[in-house]
Amino acid sequence: MNTKGIILAIALAGGIGFAAGYAVMQHSLARQKAGWLAGQNRVENELAPAPGRPAAVKTIVGPAEIVHVADRVSPEEIIGRLMTMKAVSGNAPVNRQVIHQFESLIEAGPSALPAIRAFLARNQDVEYDTGFARAGRDGNIPLEFVIPPSLRLGLLEAVKRIGGSDAEQLLATTLKTTGRGIEVAYLARALQQMAPDKYRDVALASARELLTSPLADPSDPLGKYDRNYLYGVFLLFNDNSVASLAQTQLVLTNGQVDRVALRYLQQMMSTQSIATVSQVYQDPRVAPDQKEPLVRAALAYAGMDERANQLLQTAINDPNMPADARRNLIEDLNETGFNDPGNLTAADIDLIRKRIALIERLAAGATDPVNIRAFQEAYKDLNNMLNRLLASQQH
Repeated sequence: MNTKGIILAIALAGGIGFAAGYAVMQHSLARQKAGWLAGQNRVENELAPAPGRPAAVKTIVGPAEIVHVADRVSPEEIIGRLMTMKAVSGNAPVNRQVIHQFESLIEAGPSALPAIRAFLARNQDVEYDTGFARAGRDGNIPLEFVIPPSLRLGLLEAVKRIGGSDAEQLLATTLKTTGRGIEVAYLARALQQMAPDKYRDVALASARELLTSPLADPSDPLGKYDRNYLYGVFLLFNDNSVASLAQTQLVLTNGQVDRVALRYLQQMMSTQSIATVSQVYQDPRVAPDQKEPLVRAALAYAGMDERANQLLQTAINDPNMPADARRNLIEDLNETGFNDPGNLTAADIDLIRKRIALIERLAAGATDPVNIRAFQEAYKDLNNMLNRLLASQQH
């Protein structure tokens, strides 16, 4: 067989082989396709809605429909709702409703001011049981509440947040007319934030008037700490114009020391308050268990002021002073009067040394076991404080 014949035979054999392979492959693909179709049918049957089972969710596309939202509730109606609500600490559903009503009032903006003004003029209120009244002892009040302690305070906050000249004027008018110390304190701070020092004199005049008036109804939870708030207004503006009034109010009619007036004198008069508290310490109306706060007012200056040293010495040697009070006064020499006892600096070294010298002087004649142990404890602590500071300076 010649060469052309051989090539032709090979090509013919290859073609026959290819055709056979192609036929086999097509048969295999057909079987696989049949398997896929059977599987698909089985899955579709399994996913078909069973009796009682909802069908697949489908998006329905239809003609657009305009939905008209109802008009907003009027500010008068919102205030009416707030008058009927009773926020209670821990009652989240009711509290959320109260918060929502106040926020809706704020969203109404300046249009809500006439309704708020009308309600405030009625001198009515609704108090909310949020536990806030117990937080007023220090005389401070926040400018924003999660839930206000009363409807009036909530409305005053709403006015502040609405802002603008009309809101400012409404707050200023209320400051002149309110008879509540807590509201004077809130308004003084709110207006100071809105217009610094513009209403300073008005705030001080209102606070002074209420301080010289009979105290609010003691059964009123928000009026319980009125004097704390009122003195806090004078501290806010760093004003000592009622110092003489505070001195006359240091001793209450029941013989207790008025700690509110005492704190004001201590913060405003600094070392000048020592003479006053020393005089009140000798007042026979003051019970022995009420004298420790007087000494504490001077304790901050012990070591630096001889009048404070003398009052401390008188107190710890007073046989009528309770033992616990004497011990605490002595042991607290290692912290009272320091700006930050937990983070002492080189600026504290002089006071520490003077306190150590004071203890050495007072302990020399001590005979009472309680005093002796207290001196030893304070002396040890002060020396440790001094050694740490001196060591830190060497590094």
